[in-house]
Amino acid sequence: MSAHQQELFGGSALSTKLPPIDRQSGLAHLKEFAPYAGKAYAASRNFDKGQSQHVAVSRLSAHLRRRSLTEEEVLYEILGHHHAADGEKFILELYWRAYFKGWLANRPQIWTEFLSYQMADTDHPAYQQAIHGNTGIECFDSWVDELKNTNYLHNHARMWFASIWIFTLGLDWQAGAAFFATYLRDFCPASNTLGWRWVAGLHTHGKHYLATADNIAKFTENRFSPTGQLNEQADAISGAAHPPAQFEFFETEIDSAPYILLATAEDCHLESLALPHMPAAIISLPEKMGDRGWQENNQPMRSDRMLLLDKLAIADSAERASRYFNCPHHDLTDYADGAVLADKLEAVANSYQAKQIIAGYQGVGFWQTHLDRLSQMMPTCKIGYVMRDYDQATIKVATKGFFAFKAHIPDWLGALISKKIASHQADYS
Repeated sequence: MSAHQQELFGGSALSTKLPPIDRQSGLAHLKEFAPYAGKAYAASRNFDKGQSQHVAVSRLSAHLRRRSLTEEEVLYEILGHHHAADGEKFILELYWRAYFKGWLANRPQIWTEFLSYQMADTDHPAYQQAIHGNTGIECFDSWVDELKNTNYLHNHARMWFASIWIFTLGLDWQAGAAFFATYLRDFCPASNTLGWRWVAGLHTHGKHYLATADNIAKFTENRFSPTGQLNEQADAISGAAHPPAQFEFFETEIDSAPYILLATAEDCHLESLALPHMPAAIISLPEKMGDRGWQENNQPMRSDRMLLLDKLAIADSAERASRYFNCPHHDLTDYADGAVLADKLEAVANSYQAKQIIAGYQGVGFWQTHLDRLSQMMPTCKIGYVMRDYDQATIKVATKGFFAFKAHIPDWLGALISKKIASHQADYS
């Protein structure tokens, strides 16, 4: 790691300051957490015990968001320790992530509208006080400090934070969502954007989330008690009706010719993609190309620290895939200019006589826009996608509310268990 990288990660103590998102550490952490993912998790998951004390929750979100761990293998591990009923609370959290990802895939306009947001006055005192943790609301200011220092917040704290931001400080939800995007190590375009909209009352119209002093006191075990400081009577934010659900995805048919496989921060377990034959090479791409990671008004949305974290995760993914598929790895992460990157990418593909460049399904977000624009710049090669069974199953029913989505979970779990049994039988046949 370079001196600049060490500085971004807080010196040499990377393992304690900001753990890397590599598959090996993710698997180790999953095995450590899984025995506690049942009744113990259900009883204690809502308690925010403070910075570096989040031992009651999985802290697997940064791995799941990048798929250095896949949802299926996490579910397999949890179900290996707990009956589905005992592990229900954690299993539901996994599927909330899938629901938000699928809901946004059905309505990508919501993401586009978020990106086009421009804050009217970034010098407004309330905004400056909020982002610097100088509001005078002790819990909120403490969470700002924790977010910036550890790039993580407990999920319950995220809800309280968003509620205070919107209803007490009177700030736009989009500015708050962008603030989280800048610093969260597990930032997910779908969960972050729709989570903020849910708190505001825009996801389920008229039903918002209001943080209360009593609730914060209870679930922080009286570390904080902002009595009299919060607006606990605010109305939900009003907004336009949701656009109709309309998911469009055309999976690429990979022919028998050579193809290139892309490593991105949206799918860091390329070995488990359903591919008909081995790729000719692996290519890792930069996190940022032109407006990659930036809002339309060119305000930064992802910090250098988080961009570097993604870069290291991509490197781990590409190196593993290169070993697994026994093919070369070409690192193009130093090319930020779109036209230059497209030329380099196409040149590598041509060197293998490859006309297809394949990536895992990216979902709605920065990376999909990034790859779409790259594909348009290449005259002889186009970028195509393969989708995991997990996404195929969940996206098509993520069209309404979560409770309609939730009804499918028993069938999905049954299918996963059947798949696992079939795999074991094949191993011993």
